[in-house]
Amino acid sequence: MAMTIRNSRSSEEILREIIEEGQELQKAIEDRPRVRALNYDALFDQSLKLMLTTYFSKRDKAAQKLFDPSIGGPLASLTHKARLAYALGIIDKTALDDLLQLHKVRNIFAHSVDSSFSDTEVWKECQKLSTTRGRKVTGKDSLECYERSVGTIVKYITQKLQQER
Repeated sequence: MAMTIRNSRSSEEILREIIEEGQELQKAIEDRPRVRALNYDALFDQSLKLMLTTYFSKRDKAAQKLFDPSIGGPLASLTHKARLAYALGIIDKTALDDLLQLHKVRNIFAHSVDSSFSDTEVWKECQKLSTTRGRKVTGKDSLECYERSVGTIVKYITQKLQQER
């Protein structure tokens, strides 16, 4: 028994929409700056986890569950890790603010397939990064500003991790 779907749109229109959405997704996958933003965020998340666990007196499975998103671990998100790292004095306020801003940019890309560094929403978040130092950021230079901040944070985290050893 075949089931028919009643829809005001023709199957050709629906197929065309699916193809267009697939093309948008493919463009997003091929957008290297966008992919880098997602990967940098994952790197920062892992780095914060590593920094925090060096302060743990217990490093067993029970302690690791603090970071487990599947059970609602309180340190599952980058935001919570960064705020705790700041509260413990592991990172300074500038690093905290920049990590949170970089994470906002990541979230824009993660939740919208067609966003780019030239979008107003993205470059306005980049404007808030410490490396802009009051400079006006536009869609033309938001990627450069973003990557300069990433470089600064990577250097900062690397130094902090070396100090922990």
